[in-house]
Order: sequence, then C-alpha cells, then structure tokens
Amino acid sequence: MVQRNIPQQLLIAGLDRFHGHGYHGTAVQDITTTAQVPKGSFYNHYASKEALAVAAIHQYVADSPVQVLFDPTIASPVARVRAHFDALRRNFEDSGMTRGCLLGNLSNEVADHSETIRAALEQAFAAWVAVISHVLEAACEEGEIPADLDAPTAAGFLINAWEGALLRARASKSADPIDAFYALTFSVVLKLSS
Repeated sequence: MVQRNIPQQLLIAGLDRFHGHGYHGTAVQDITTTAQVPKGSFYNHYASKEALAVAAIHQYVADSPVQVLFDPTIASPVARVRAHFDALRRNFEDSGMTRGCLLGNLSNEVADHSETIRAALEQAFAAWVAVISHVLEAACEEGEIPADLDAPTAAGFLINAWEGALLRARASKSADPIDAFYALTFSVVLKLSS
C-alpha cells in the first residue's frame, strides 16, 4: 500500500487555493477537499490555516524561478535578471493574468491582520531582494551597469515595480503594465554602462 504524504498534499492544496482564491476566500474545508483528505486530518498536521499559509509562502518561494539568476549558461547578470522576470511573466500569463504573485496577494489581503503571515512575507521579500541584489552587484563588478548603482535599493525597486505591474495587469487584463516594467527596467534602471 502506498503511503500518502498528507502534510504535503495539504500544503500543495493550500498553496493552490490561497494563490487562486485568496486567504479569506479559502476555508479549511476547501483545502482538505482539494487535497482529498478528511477535514479532521488538517489539524493533525497544521495548527491553523494561518500556519498553513506560512508554509505555503515558504513553498512558493522554494518553487519560484530564482535558480535562473545563477544559471551559468546565461553569461550576463542583467540577462539573468531578465530571464528571472521572463519566467515570472510566463507563470502569470499562463494563469490568464489572474494569479499574480502570492507574496503580493497575501501582503494586500492579510499582512495588516496577521503578524505571523506579515513576518513570513517580509522574510520572503527580503530573501528575494538579497538574491537579485547579489546578481546586480555582479553586473556592477563586470561593468554591465554603472558601478555606483546601489544594488540592494535597485533590487527592492525592481520587486516593488514588478508587484505593482502585476496588480495593474490583473485589473486591466492587459500586459501593458508589464511591458512598461520591462521597458523602464532594462533601458533606464539597468541601463548598460557607456
């Protein structure tokens, strides 16, 4: 008999439900139904829906396309940053421009109401900034972008701009905000050194 990994099934189902329906639009019953496990088993593995949301944030970060930022087959650091956002864009467009970024979604919906979730989101954003900043520092060192660019500030700005572009794209059901993000990011913010 095959052993079922119920905590993992709940995590995958929770991540999918939170991403597609929001935190408040997802009940524990929705998660257990999606996971095809008895509702009573939920609390054997997660103390609360809030605890599952924190686990879902960690899983979302683990599944995100950050590995492309370190892809040795892409020689240029700025090209790696672009490939990272290209992967995020594909995921967004594949969802029919409905899912956005789980981190942004939960920040808008829950961060003011749950200190536990807010702290997990803050940690996830900080880790994302750190990874992009590392790649931007390499771009500065290689002379691809100006050496005086403040990499951590630029990385934070890119993430802020990306999250805003996703919100506007979802509202307009148009890729125009994402196109504007790309245009300004790669021709102004990360402009090649002269």
